[in-house]
Amino acid sequence: MHPFLKIRSFVYLALLFFVALFAVVNVMGNVWERRAQEHWAKTFGPIDDLQKVFPARSDNDPAIQLKKLATRLGIEFTVPHEDDQFSPIYMDAVRYNALKGDNGPIAKYIRKQLERPDARVDQPGDLISLYLKDYGNKLDAVRDHILTSPPVLWRQNLNGWDQDNTPDIAKPLLPGIVRLQKLIVTRALELTAHQNFEEAERYLDAGWRLNEGLRTHSNALLQLFALYMDHHWLGVIQKLPVGIEWTHKIAEHDYRESFSKAFQVDAWLLWRWRDVPLMDNGILDPVLHPYVRFCVAAHMEKEREEIASLRGLNPCNLHGDDFFDEPEETKWNLVEPERWPGRKKELYGRLIKLDIDRELTAKIIRAKHGFLPRENSEWSTACSDGIWEYRTLPDGVISIEYAAPLELPVLLPPVLPRSFVFSNPSLQYN
Repeated sequence: MHPFLKIRSFVYLALLFFVALFAVVNVMGNVWERRAQEHWAKTFGPIDDLQKVFPARSDNDPAIQLKKLATRLGIEFTVPHEDDQFSPIYMDAVRYNALKGDNGPIAKYIRKQLERPDARVDQPGDLISLYLKDYGNKLDAVRDHILTSPPVLWRQNLNGWDQDNTPDIAKPLLPGIVRLQKLIVTRALELTAHQNFEEAERYLDAGWRLNEGLRTHSNALLQLFALYMDHHWLGVIQKLPVGIEWTHKIAEHDYRESFSKAFQVDAWLLWRWRDVPLMDNGILDPVLHPYVRFCVAAHMEKEREEIASLRGLNPCNLHGDDFFDEPEETKWNLVEPERWPGRKKELYGRLIKLDIDRELTAKIIRAKHGFLPRENSEWSTACSDGIWEYRTLPDGVISIEYAAPLELPVLLPPVLPRSFVFSNPSLQYN
C-alpha cells in the first residue's frame, strides 16, 4: 500500500475513533446527568429549587443603614468596585484599629472574660473603656437600630457568584460584621461588669438578632462564623441573669439542617456551570463539553452521597471511623474543584461543642431561677453517655461540670479562605 494511503487510513481511523468517543461520552454525560438529577431529587428535592429556597437579594435597607452606623464606630464596610462606599473617617478608623486584631485589646478582653468558669466579669482596660465612653452613643444607635428595624438580611445570589465559589459578602462585609459583633459583645461584658444587667441584655438581644442573618444564609462560611459568634454570646448569657425564655431561644436554630442546605448550595455552584461555554474556541468547546457535563454529574453524585451521610453521623463519636471516612478522589475528573470546606464532616463535628455549650447555658439559666435536678447529676441530652454533675461548694456557689468519654476538639477561630483575602491583607475577621 502506498505510504500516503496508509497515512490517510490512519487519519480516517483516528477521526472515526474520536467521533465514536465523542458520541459515547456525550451519551454517558446525558445519562449520568439525568441520573444525578434523579438521585438528588429523591434525596434532597429538585436541585433547581435551591434558587427558590435562597432567592437572590441585595443587602436590605436595615443592613445598609447598619453599615452606615458601623462606619461611625470606625468599622470598614466598603466593598471594592461598588457605587456605595461605607468607609469610616480617618480618626474613627484610627480609634477602632487600635483595638482590633487577634491579639488586640478587644480579643484579649473577650477571651479572658469568657474563659472564666464563674460569673465574674472584669471591667475592660483603659483603652477600651475610653473608646466605649467616647463612642457609647453611636454604639447605642447601632443596638437600637438592630432591635427596632426588620431583620438584617445580607446579600445572596446563587447565580451571581463567580466560578471560584466566592460569595460577595466575604469581600469584605463578613469581617465588618464579625468586628461589629465583637464590639457589641465587649459592650455587653462591660455593662455586666458594672452590674447594669438590663442594658447588657439589650446588647445581648441585639447581637443575637444580628447573628440570625448569618445563621440562615446560604453560604457555609457565613454559618461557621455565626456558630463562632454564638459561642461568644452563650458565654455572655452565662454571666447574665437572663430570663428563662433564653433556654428556648438559644436552641431554636438547627445548624445541622442549615449546614446541610449550605453544602447543597456549594454543589449547585458547580452544577450551574455545566451548560456555560468554558472556551472561546467555537470548535473545541462543543467537543470538550460532553466530558465536562459527565465530570460535573459525577461530582454531583459524590456530593450527594457525602451530604446525605452526615445525617447518620454520631456527633459524640468524633474519633470514630465515620468521621474519617472521606470520599475517594477521582483523578480523571478534571472539573472537580478544590472544595471548601475540604472536610464537611470535620465542620459538621464542630456542632457537638455548640450542643454542649447550649446545654450548659440552659442549665445555668435554670439554676439561677431555682430549677435544679433532684439528684446531684443528670444525663446529657447532647451526648447520651455524658453526665452533668452538680456540686455545692463551701461558699454556697453551685458548680456544674460535664463528664463524658468524649475528647472535644480544640476549635480555632474560623478564617476566611485565602482566595477571599489575598488581594487585601486587611480583610481579617478580628
